[in-house]
Amino acid sequence: MSATVNGNEIVLTGTVGGDPWWDDDVFSQADVIHALAQVGRNTDVTVRVNSGGGVATEGAAIHSVFAAHKGKVNMVVEGWAASAASLFVMAGHTITMRPGALMMIHDPSAPAWGTCDDHRRVADMLDTMGNTYAQVCADRCGKSPEAVREMMRAETWLGPAEAVAQGFADEAEPDGADTPEPVAFAHVRAYARAPERIVALAKSRGWGARASVAATAAAPTRPTMEAPLPDENTQTDDKTVVTSAVTESDAPADPVAVAEACAAAGFATLTAGLLKAKASMKAVSAALASAKEIATACDTLRVSSMKNGLVQFVATGGDMQVARNMATDAAAARDEAIVTDTTRASSQPQASGWGSAVAKLKK
Repeated sequence: MSATVNGNEIVLTGTVGGDPWWDDDVFSQADVIHALAQVGRNTDVTVRVNSGGGVATEGAAIHSVFAAHKGKVNMVVEGWAASAASLFVMAGHTITMRPGALMMIHDPSAPAWGTCDDHRRVADMLDTMGNTYAQVCADRCGKSPEAVREMMRAETWLGPAEAVAQGFADEAEPDGADTPEPVAFAHVRAYARAPERIVALAKSRGWGARASVAATAAAPTRPTMEAPLPDENTQTDDKTVVTSAVTESDAPADPVAVAEACAAAGFATLTAGLLKAKASMKAVSAALASAKEIATACDTLRVSSMKNGLVQFVATGGDMQVARNMATDAAAARDEAIVTDTTRASSQPQASGWGSAVAKLKK
């Protein structure tokens, strides 16, 4: 859990929602409810935020919790409030941007699998969610929901002064000698339109060594981040050029290189574990290849709910065949349940799915 209480202050860091089994840096609606209960229902509270977002619906739920708090809520963005985190920040009676902080709003995203009708349903759901997010921000900043939605579609990044000017914040604290360096941008390079100066600064200072669930969804990894990892050797005009992106040394890999490789492959959530294991780039490449393989299998079998867990399993050395068997068994159980439900009303029930195969073996 990454929701801590200190007197009448609550500090929220890391990912909004997600799976705490794989990532310690996660906070949820329930965590915020418990934190506010410790502060006191009618007590004014300062909420210090440093989050790149996460699950869109969880961000909306947290917004509702803060909006219902009886005391005054003072939101302070200390690193960044992006994606789902930007939404719940809007519940503050006041919103303050610390020096160097960023706010980012964008359209929600979600993976989809299935027929064209399935994709249309997902698109309709995302449109509804996007309009809902836009309305919340519009109520805060005074713009029309349509104008905010256009800013979301463009993935808009706001520094302190810009956030105040646009109505998304009330105050931008001045720079001071005791201002802490804003090193919160662990996922900034996973966004498609992150400001170039911030990306360059993050790379030069090694920010991103501790990445959490991004996400997925949203802080979702953009489609442009799904590029494959660079090969160790790149062929150019019949000459072999050794790239610096991946080395085969057994020495622990550079944290920035690990973070970049994980983000490029679409598995930013694996960064922390690989860094803790002090993995070489060779091991990182192998882990990401396994993660890609099992993720593709989960998509093919339509067991997306298992994807994150199995990706972590194989990336940390779990047997690929065991992971495949787990995904296949889950898909078979689902299909059997679907077929059983459609035939339940029949006066002559028949075995179906795996049950049918087992019945034949028993004859």
